[in-house]
Amino acid sequence: MSSTSVLTVISSTTPDLRASLSSNSAYLQSRRLVTWGILWQRWASVGLYAFGGLIAAIVHHVYYSKMSGTTVTNTDSQQWTIRFGTALAFFTIALLRAALVGSYEQYIWRIFRHKSISIRGIDKITSLNSNLTGFCCLELYKQAWLAVGIAALGWCLPLAGLTPPSTLSIVPGLLVDMYSAELSVIDWSDAGWASSYSSNGAATQIPRVGAQTAGGRTILPLQAPAVNSSYSVHFYGPSLQCGGTDASHQSAFDYYTARALNESGTVTYAQAVEIFDDRAEIIPEFKGATSFLVYSAFVPDIGWFSNGEFLPSMPASLLWSPELPIDYTREQEFLQLWFQTAGNSIVCSLTNTSFDLDIEFLNGTQSITQREIYTVSPWTPTELTSTESNVQDQAYLTTFVTFVNTLSGNVTLQQAFGTELSLKLDDSNVLNTALSACPEFTLWFDTTTFRPTNSSIYGINLSGNITNYVFPNDPSICRNGSLPRAIEDLANNITISMLGNADLTVQREGPVNISIPCNVYQYDNLNLVISYTGAIIATIFSVAIGMFALYENGVSHSTSFSAILNTTRSTRLSDLTQGNSLGAEPLANDLGDLRLRFGLLDNEGDEKASPDGDLGIVRQAGFGVADHVDKLRRGQVCF
Repeated sequence: MSSTSVLTVISSTTPDLRASLSSNSAYLQSRRLVTWGILWQRWASVGLYAFGGLIAAIVHHVYYSKMSGTTVTNTDSQQWTIRFGTALAFFTIALLRAALVGSYEQYIWRIFRHKSISIRGIDKITSLNSNLTGFCCLELYKQAWLAVGIAALGWCLPLAGLTPPSTLSIVPGLLVDMYSAELSVIDWSDAGWASSYSSNGAATQIPRVGAQTAGGRTILPLQAPAVNSSYSVHFYGPSLQCGGTDASHQSAFDYYTARALNESGTVTYAQAVEIFDDRAEIIPEFKGATSFLVYSAFVPDIGWFSNGEFLPSMPASLLWSPELPIDYTREQEFLQLWFQTAGNSIVCSLTNTSFDLDIEFLNGTQSITQREIYTVSPWTPTELTSTESNVQDQAYLTTFVTFVNTLSGNVTLQQAFGTELSLKLDDSNVLNTALSACPEFTLWFDTTTFRPTNSSIYGINLSGNITNYVFPNDPSICRNGSLPRAIEDLANNITISMLGNADLTVQREGPVNISIPCNVYQYDNLNLVISYTGAIIATIFSVAIGMFALYENGVSHSTSFSAILNTTRSTRLSDLTQGNSLGAEPLANDLGDLRLRFGLLDNEGDEKASPDGDLGIVRQAGFGVADHVDKLRRGQVCF
C-alpha cells in the first residue's frame, strides 16, 4: 500500500484513531487495507446485457414483421429465415440471462453479510444457476428465498425463447400483381338500347336480368378476369330513390285508399283502426270492407306513354286505377313508382346514380363492395316519344320498366279460419323477392299493436293474436331493415347485375389485380411479444435487486476462485478445515453444517491489526464462523 493511500486512510478516521494509525503507519503499509469502490465494468456489463437482450427482442419483432406477408421463394430462403429467427431468440434469452446471473451474484453477497448460512448452503447458493439440486436445500428457502426466486427465473428464462421462433409460420396465400385486362362495362350510348322490345334487343335482356336478380336476392355473377382477381369500376346508371310523400302526393294516396275501400272493400291499417275503434261508431262509407291491404305498387298515369308501348299495361286485377284524381294539378317532372302499404305511402323516383364498386373474386367466388353509391339527379328524359328519344333515354326507360315489372301489383289478406289470415290478392312479383320479409308486410301480424277485442266488421274479426304463416319470418333478409331502403337496394342490384350480361356490356381494358396462389409468411406477433415481455420483466426485476445489492455492498463481487481465496483467510477456518484441503466431495457433515458469515473477523492470532494490539479496531474482512463475525459496514476500514 503506498504512503499516499495510508495518509488518506488516516485523514478520514476519527482523531483518536487517527493518532493511533499515524503511529503505526509503517505497519499499515506492510498490511494493505481494502479498497472500497464499485468496478464500473461490473454494473455496466449487467446493464448492457439487459439492454442488448431488449434490442435483440425488438430486432426479432421487426424482422418477422418485415417478413410477414412476403412470398416464400424457395426452400433455402425459408430455412435461413427460420434459422435467423432462432438465432435472434437465442441471443435475446442469452443476453437477458447473463444480466440476471450477474445481478444474482451481487445479491448473494449481500445475503452473506446479513445472514449466517451453513457451508453446505453456501455451496448450493453459489452454484444455484448451474446446479438444479440446489433447489432441494431447504435452508435456502428460509435464509435466501429471494435468491432462490431469482435463480428460478434464470432457469425458466430459456422457456421464453421456445415460442418466438415459431411465431413466423408459412400459410397458403396469394401473390397480387396488377395487369391490364378486358372488363365488362355498360355503355349507355350503344345503339342496341334503342331496339325497344325487339326479341333480341337490350329491352328483352334487362327484364330477364331484373327477374333473376330479384328472385335470387343477390347480384348476378359477373365475368371474372381471373379466378383470383379484383378491380374497381365506376359508372352511372339508373336506380330508384324512395322517400315519403308531400301534401300533393298524400292527397292522391288518400284518393286511392278511399276508392280501394269503396270499390273493393280493402282497408289500410289506419282505416282499420278507425273502423274498429269501439269509442266511435262505424263510418257508413267503410261498410263492406272484406280484405286487408298489405302492398300496392303502380305508376300513376301522368299522360306519358299512355298507349302502353313503353309502360306495359297494368294487370286487370289491380285494386286501384293508376289514373290520378281529376283535381290533381302537380306537374310531374320525372318518372315515379308509387307504393301504398298497410301503414305507409312511399314515392320512388327514377334517378341517374353514380356507382363506385370494388369487385373481387376469390377462388371464383364473387364479392362486391358498394364503396359509394349516390344519386346524381332525378332522371328527366329529353324526349317523350319512341322515335325521337336518344339512346340513353331508351336505356334508362327500359330499366325503369324492369323496376315496374318487378315491383308493381297488389298484395292483400283475408281472414281464413279463426284469427289466421291468408293471401287474397297476390298478383305482384314482389312476393318472389326479399322485400316480402320487410316489416311493412308483417304489420297485420304484429301482436304488439292494434288488436281490438269483440270488434268485427262485416265478417272480419281481428280479436286475438294473428300468427304469420304468409310472409318470411326472418327480417334479416330485408336489406337495410325497411321497405324504402330495400327497394333502393334491389334497384341498385339490378343495375349492377347488368355488368354480367354480355348483351348489355362492352369490353374495355382496365387495371386488374390478379392473385396467384403461393406460400407466404404469417407472423403471430402476440405470442412473441408475450414471451419476450415476460422474460424482460423478469430480467428488469432481477437487475434492480442486483443494482441495489451492488450499491449496498460497496464493492462488486463474483463467485470466482480469487473471490473465494481472498475471503477465506481466517485462521479459525484453517483450523476447522484441516483434513479437507483437497476440496473433494462429499463434504464432511460436521463441516457442512458449520455456519459462516461474511464480515469483520474477531481479533485472534494473526488477524490482529498490529503486533501490540494498539490498532485492534482495524480488523480483517472475510468469511468466518458466524459467532465470531461482526457486521461489515459499507466503507469501513479493514484489512
